[in-house]
Amino acid sequence: MTRLEPFLERMPPDMPAAFEFRHPSWHDEETFAALAGRGVGLYITDSDDERLGTTPLVATATRVYFRLRRDSYDDESYKVWAARVSAWVAEGRDVFALLKHDIGLPGIEMGLELTRNLAADGALALPIAAPA
Repeated sequence: MTRLEPFLERMPPDMPAAFEFRHPSWHDEETFAALAGRGVGLYITDSDDERLGTTPLVATATRVYFRLRRDSYDDESYKVWAARVSAWVAEGRDVFALLKHDIGLPGIEMGLELTRNLAADGALALPIAAPA
């Protein structure tokens, strides 16, 4: 906290920001409270990489950022993430998702599948039709 809190204090209060803490030692109530106190988001990461693991599902700001980094997700996983997004939206939060972006189509396919599930869950508010 000796580095995080002074940094947060220097940030303009109206500047949207989010932190992605890749080491589990940051995943504690003190960190979450410091972020929430300044309205700064916690980047939620879901990864196969044991070093990164999965960030606790804590929304510390009006904007929620999450990153889906696993090599693959099954249908149930997409439904679970869609339900989480729906809950955050119902709380009045803006939700931003980043998906696996390696070379090839996996990221695009993941985005389409998540979009399908969000549309089915009623959380999708895009000016375009949901993919079939």
